[in-house]
Amino acid sequence: MIRRRHKDFLLHDEGTVLLLRPMNEVAKAWADEHVGQDNGVSLCVVIDHREADDIILGIRADGLTI
Repeated sequence: MIRRRHKDFLLHDEGTVLLLRPMNEVAKAWADEHVGQDNGVSLCVVIDHREADDIILGIRADGLTI
């Protein structure tokens, strides 16, 4: 049996911006450290499409899932 791990982040495309939602404490800490607490609200980080690739690569490079 393969055990699937829950995603650390959910990514929602809202048209002009992306919303990155940490789904656990590890993901929230990652977002606070790498994206900054001033870039979001308590539930989501607001990301410009131009920054998305770098942020997604950083999440995956640190072993987290999206």
